[in-house]
Amino acid sequence: MHPFPAYPARGKERESGTRRLAALTVGHATVERLPVAISELFPHPSAVDGLLGMDFLGQFIVTLDRAAQQMRLASRQPVKQ
Repeated sequence: MHPFPAYPARGKERESGTRRLAALTVGHATVERLPVAISELFPHPSAVDGLLGMDFLGQFIVTLDRAAQQMRLASRQPVKQ
């Protein structure tokens, strides 16, 4: 793990580190060999398990449906026929 400083919104500097996951899957969307930062950005336990960044989300076309409280991820890769 390579330490680096993280600056959460309205928070104090905290030490973070990086790792590479073999894969991360959210719903039916998977990104392999994903670099991730590991840090305690929230001082108190919360319902947040983590934050998805552009290393993950940038692999997809992201659609937010506020009324349904859903996020849809569509592949950016053309469908093979």
